[in-house]
Amino acid sequence: MPEFIKARNISIYLSMPTGELDTWMLCRSALRMGKRVYVPRFSTLSAGALASEHHQFTSDMQMLRVHDEHDLDHGLTANKWGIAEPPEPSSNSPREDRGQGLDMIIVPGMLFDTHGGRKVNLHLLFVRERFHAVALALREQVREEPVPTDRTDWPIDALVSPDEQWRFSKPSNGTSS
Repeated sequence: MPEFIKARNISIYLSMPTGELDTWMLCRSALRMGKRVYVPRFSTLSAGALASEHHQFTSDMQMLRVHDEHDLDHGLTANKWGIAEPPEPSSNSPREDRGQGLDMIIVPGMLFDTHGGRKVNLHLLFVRERFHAVALALREQVREEPVPTDRTDWPIDALVSPDEQWRFSKPSNGTSS
């Protein structure tokens, strides 16, 4: 994908232990290509805004840099969903936070449609910034019928499965329709 080749600052959501296309090898490839790789660190559950039927995240998710493969293998810990993430930055262990200026976000998920709908939420922190959003899915996770979406779902630019690729356009004003 040409956008991946051109991108310098990439956020890659690490996959859940089961049910999603594995994104770890993609992280390794991006690091070997000299790209700056950022992995989300999710905050704890909250009863506040950003609540959806399935998840409730506080609004302070961070995109933290993974510097190399050693950092990827040994610098992350599993959160309550089993998804690896960087530790909370501290004065003893600072970590670059890339909240702005990402060229691309790559996210796995469990349910998509061939029209660009997805049932995994990109965090609202990033919806006003323009980046190339790519979703990864197994072919059996993609269906023709539209996936119901809500205010927390963000349109994707492309959907990639092991045997097929779909491209979509999303609104340029940063709002989904």
